Amino acid sequence: MFQEVLDHETWTMNLKEANEGDNEPKWYKLYSAKDAYEMNSLEPSEWNKLIEKNENYYRDSSKRPLCDSQCKLQILCDLKSGRSHDRHHLCHDLEYNIGL
Repeated sequence: MFQEVLDHETWTMNLKEANEGDNEPKWYKLYSAKDAYEMNSLEPSEWNKLIEKNENYYRDSSKRPLCDSQCKLQILCDLKSGRSHDRHHLCHDLEYNIGL
């Protein structure tokens, strides 16, 4: 029987607030992948489309660094390639799209 993941949710909490209060973290849902990215499914082809969007990499981070086109390319290539020797082959289209 084939089973598939139906959705992915990212949850977070405020660590400073939890440490100052009664030590009980208050978790809240940050986003659902299917809702946030308007994905039809969580199949690999849909994730590939998402990688190229890269909308929530630093979402809700107080330490959000400046990320220029070279930084974005690095992040996208890391997401797209699981092995370093695949990097050039898999990232060539990204380099072209970003204009590097």
